[in-house]
Parts: sequence; structure tokens; C-alpha cells
Amino acid sequence: NGYTATGSFQTTITCQAPTSPTGSATTATTANISWTAPGIPPSNGYQYAVTTSATPPGSGTPFAGTSTSVSGLTANTTYYLHVRSDCGAGDYSSWATSAAFTTPCNPSSLPWTENFDGVTIPAFPSCWKKENGDWGTTNNSSSSFDADARSGTQFLRDAYSATNEYMWTPGFTMTAGNTYEFKFWWAGDNYSGWTGDVFVNSAQNSSGATQLGTSFVTSGTTTTKTYVQETYSFTPGTTGDYYFAIRVNATGVPWYLSFDDFEVVELPLCSGTPAPGNTNASSTTICSGGTANLSLQNDYSGFIGITYQWYNSSGAIGGATS
Repeated sequence: NGYTATGSFQTTITCQAPTSPTGSATTATTANISWTAPGIPPSNGYQYAVTTSATPPGSGTPFAGTSTSVSGLTANTTYYLHVRSDCGAGDYSSWATSAAFTTPCNPSSLPWTENFDGVTIPAFPSCWKKENGDWGTTNNSSSSFDADARSGTQFLRDAYSATNEYMWTPGFTMTAGNTYEFKFWWAGDNYSGWTGDVFVNSAQNSSGATQLGTSFVTSGTTTTKTYVQETYSFTPGTTGDYYFAIRVNATGVPWYLSFDDFEVVELPLCSGTPAPGNTNASSTTICSGGTANLSLQNDYSGFIGITYQWYNSSGAIGGATS
């Protein structure tokens, strides 16, 4: 009455899950999503869902392929992609979930300023991004080895032994051909060893970033705790969103580099007919070989696209020199 079992058997999962789900934000409200088909492709395609929770949902959006784009997302929000195979007749695989991805912030409007007094230290203002290093916000009572705030009581600071430490501003929508100014105030700690540079990029990271101008401080310069304002101009060749960054490098000798009162402005374009008004001279009479200083009654130095012309004559004006 006995039975003898021989051989072996193995159960097979009839509906296999997709692998390598990936989500990548493309704008503040859109993202690209993709996954890899399993060894046995499902007969009914897939279901996917993009949610703010790492826990898979109860169901998803039917889809036949393995990559698509999604819209209607919220700016500055972390999301997860969930995807599963649909093998028909109510037979689904387990969910596969991607690593988290975050949509960027909406662009900030211009003119824009930031003095860090509205944050809870050591956090950054919303939509700023640190790339490497120990950047942080702090206040006047934190240390005697920095410059304290230029305005208010809080400021941005980076510390010694820095290697390519970037701090990125929020993004700004800029028009091709227009000129913009990125301004900030910085102060040192009475030590040398600091190198500071400014960059701009269409993404909030250093990959492919363009350096603007020259270094605002070099390692051989002994800094002071007196704040100095720096202004960097940028004229984009393509309309789009752009981000500015400060990059700090430092030896192990100094202590802190302090920053405060950031600003981004768009320079107004020259339009219509300029009205410089009267030309004012430092002297109403002048002898042969003498000099006089001339100035315009109306100052247009804050505009772009303007050139001035002058003419020297003892009689009526008959021409001008650029």
C-alpha cells in the first residue's frame, strides 16, 4: 500500500513582474518613466502609477509599452513610479517600485532677492540646492570666526577644506538676448586660502555649467570680514530656465566664507528715443589746453543697448562721435 516519489517539480510564476522601473523629472510638472519587460512579456501589457508614496497603490493606468511621459505633477515634490504586469483575467504580477525622483521648483519671478532671515537654520531657502560640501545657513551667534550677517541676523556660510562645493540658487526664466545680473555680498575671515567662482547652467548641477567672469576671491588673497558686493552679467543665447551657483574651494587654513543679500535682476532694454537732457560741465569757461568734466542730466547707465555720442565745437553742433 505504499507509494514512492521520484523526480522533482518546480512551481512557475505565470505573471512575471517588470524590472528596473525609473522615473526622471523633465519639468516642474512632467516626468519620463520607463521599465524593462520581464522574460515572459505579459499578454495584457502593464499598469503603472506615479505617486508620492513608496507604497504601491491598488491599481494603475493600463499601458502597452515600457516607456512614456506623465504630466500634472506638482513642483518641488518627491515621486515614485510603480508598475506591474497585466497577464489578463485578473492575473497581475507584484508591483515594482522605482527609486524616488523629485520635480524641480517653478521658476522664481524677477526681480528676486534672498537674505536668509526667513529660514530655520541650518536649512536652505526653498528651491536652493547644495552640491557637495558643508554649506549651511547660520546666525550671528554661531561663531566668532565668520563675518556675521550683512543684513538681518542670518546668512549663508561655507567652511574650510572645501573641494568644488557649489550652492545653487532657484531657477529663473530668462529670454534670449536679454541681459541679467546676478548679485551677492560676501566676506571672509581674515585668512587666505579661499577661491570663489560663479557659474550658470540650465540645470541645478555643475554638469555642463558655464563659469561667469573671473574669481571673486583667489587663494593668495587675505580676506577681511567686511562685505563686498559682486555683480555678474549673463545674456542667454536660448530662452529657458537658468540657475546660478557659487563654487568654493579652500585649503584647511581658513575658517568660513560668508554670503548674504543675493539678487537677480533683468536689465531693461533701451526703447523709444532717449532723452539725455542737458549736458552739465564742471566749468562754464575753459582756457586752451584745459579740461572739463561733462555729465548727462539723465543717467541711462542702468539700461542696455545704449551708446553715447559727443561733439566738440565752438559753434553749432554739426556732427557727433560715438
